[in-house]
Amino acid sequence: MIMFVANAFGLDRIQRKSDWVTIPFVFSIGIFGQNMGRGTDHYWWWTIGSVAIAALGTFSIRRILR
Repeated sequence: MIMFVANAFGLDRIQRKSDWVTIPFVFSIGIFGQNMGRGTDHYWWWTIGSVAIAALGTFSIRRILR
């Protein structure tokens, strides 16, 4: 599962320093989303939504830093 996510983000070939900025950003948003959804009925929706937002943020940041 982790390798699938890494391939989806294109993190399997990390060459630029900007990629090392985006990786903690993605995981921090995912953890934040899980903490927001904890204790509610919409836990999985919070997790999926946070991952989707992290993916969009990663692509936009990588495009800006290019």
